[in-house]
Parts: sequence; C-alpha cells; structure tokens
Amino acid sequence: MRGIIGIVVGYHQTGFRISAAGEEKVDLAVQLLIEAAQETSSTCIDRDVGEWQKEDLDACLQRLTTKLHGIMIQHNRLRNHNLPLYQLPLEILAQVLSLALQDALHTPIYMKRLQVFASVSHRWLRLVKETPSFWMVISSDLTLPLFRQVLSRSMGRSLDVVYSKKPDSNIPKDMFTTLVVEHAH
Repeated sequence: MRGIIGIVVGYHQTGFRISAAGEEKVDLAVQLLIEAAQETSSTCIDRDVGEWQKEDLDACLQRLTTKLHGIMIQHNRLRNHNLPLYQLPLEILAQVLSLALQDALHTPIYMKRLQVFASVSHRWLRLVKETPSFWMVISSDLTLPLFRQVLSRSMGRSLDVVYSKKPDSNIPKDMFTTLVVEHAH
C-alpha cells in the first residue's frame, strides 16, 4: 500500500506541470487516493500473512484498482478543465466539431470520427451524445444497435439517409425502411 501511495505522490510531484489554480485540484485528487488507500488498507493490510486467501487478495486488489481508476478519471477531468479548449462554450465547440466532420459527412469514417471526438474527454462525450445535428446521417452500413442509437439521438430531426445496395449491408432493406419511416412520424 505504501508503495502505491509513494508512486502516486512521486508522480504528482514530478510527473507534469499544471497551473497554480489547478494545483489545488490535483492535490485534492492525490488526497482522495491516499484516503482510499488507507480506507482499503484497514480491510486488506491488517492481517497476518497466513490469513490471506487468494480470493481475499484478488478482492482487495480489485477494490484498490476500482478506487484508483475512479480517482484517475477525476484527476483527468480536473486537469482537462484547465485547458484553454475546455473554456470554449459548448455551442462554439459543437460548431468546431461540425466543421471537422463536414468532409466525412456521407462516408464510412463519419461514425469513426464521432467516436474519436467522444473519446477525448467526458465533456466531449456528452457534447457528441447530446448534439442532435451530429446524428443526422444514417446509413444501412451501420450495425442495428448503432442504427437505432442514431435514430434516437437525432431527436426527430430530418435525416440524410444513405442506403447501400451492397449485399452485405448490415440492415435488411425492409427493416431499414420501416425504422426510417417510423422515425419520420
């Protein structure tokens, strides 16, 4: 346990540079990690070696890993919050992303670009999911779950519909037509 705390504190002290305003937030994230480690240590460390079972070790490791993962996510969100790009209003960021998507609008890489944007940060993920204009292109090349997701996220807006005549299309023509017509009403 002390080793994990030492590594995290060492990383905190030397691993990156951050603004003075963000320093307090990073300190808070490190403090949360230390508290989580101490909390877990009372149930995981205060035993004699002979009392340990493999399941106990696995359970303690899983709890620590879960807590560490949550704290690292919180740390990344706090760090991202200080970036200049993060200060843009959501409406402007949505317009920037729309411009970046325009050249891929009716191509197979459109959904891949949306996925890349959504993976940048939690804020971008929410923006991508909640901006209906990003979900106005629908294609029979999508998988059925993604197809339904696009219909749902477009929130009743007009769609650009692309049906591929390829025999290996993911969605049968009848189903494709039915789902699109249902969306239109």
